[in-house]
Amino acid sequence: MVRMRSPVRFWLEAPIEVNNMKEGFGELYTRLYNENKTELEELRLKSKEETNKMLFGVLFFFIGIIIVSLTGIGVVIIVPLVILSMFMFIFSAAKRGAAKDSPTYLYKNMFKEKIIVPLITNVFKGAVYRPDKGWTREQYREGGYKEIIDRYSSEDLITSPIELKSGVNSTIEFCEVHTERESRDKDGHTSYTTIFHGIASKMKIDKDLGTEIYIKRNWSSLSGSKIKLDSPEFEKKFDVESKDRIMAVRVLTADVMAEMVDMIKKYGYSFEIHIIRDTIYMRVFTGEVFEPNIFKDSMEYQTLEKYYNVIRAMMNLSTHIYKVIDEIIM
Repeated sequence: MVRMRSPVRFWLEAPIEVNNMKEGFGELYTRLYNENKTELEELRLKSKEETNKMLFGVLFFFIGIIIVSLTGIGVVIIVPLVILSMFMFIFSAAKRGAAKDSPTYLYKNMFKEKIIVPLITNVFKGAVYRPDKGWTREQYREGGYKEIIDRYSSEDLITSPIELKSGVNSTIEFCEVHTERESRDKDGHTSYTTIFHGIASKMKIDKDLGTEIYIKRNWSSLSGSKIKLDSPEFEKKFDVESKDRIMAVRVLTADVMAEMVDMIKKYGYSFEIHIIRDTIYMRVFTGEVFEPNIFKDSMEYQTLEKYYNVIRAMMNLSTHIYKVIDEIIM
């Protein structure tokens, strides 16, 4: 599956502020479909044509290399020239795809502005969406994620004010994060393995837990002792670690554990939650999000519903955990 990404991410010139519309997803989808389907599909097909030309060009160059290699004629001179020409072609095509008048650029820009923004709008009030911004590696590390990171990228930053309770306001942030680990084989060839790719979030709260609680997928490695909880179904999916066992048990109420299990059942994505003193961090292993796919319908229902439901579920679970902490720490 090929999704559209540009080496230069600058679709929207300024942050987009959005307001809450309070539509159900079905109603929202119908409205967006009627308003944007025709224009989006026209741009998608033009973008697909543009991409296919690039792919056929690359294929042509590879065939040329194979033919030259098999005949053995002028290999020393021709093969480097063919390879150089191929890279020049790919660079030119990528540059064209990033140009503001290209179908690829226009399609991505319209998809994010006309489709993704309303999805965010329907979940958050007063959100600011910056598709070309994300967290730094250091900001991501604040969530207590210990994996080795050799290559890191982040984009699609969503920042929204949120009312924790009457008179207490905070912010919640979401962004796409991709972390990879580098490895080399015996011949020195480099490859990268994805460690995390999905949506990461953090929500600052007005209560300091005084400790750290790590709720991880049950195949993740824990540095300390695993905490036993009274939910066999929860323990099949998660492991919990904390220096304060009593606090961890109090925070992970039956309702919270049931909601976490239910979230996996509904959406099929594993996730982890780290509560570090006064901040709730969460990451969901969704893979790539908020990007149009030129080889699928621009208004493909299941994909859009996935984006909508996952960010809403992340917000609901984070606020649920906060309410429990608020009752514990008076």
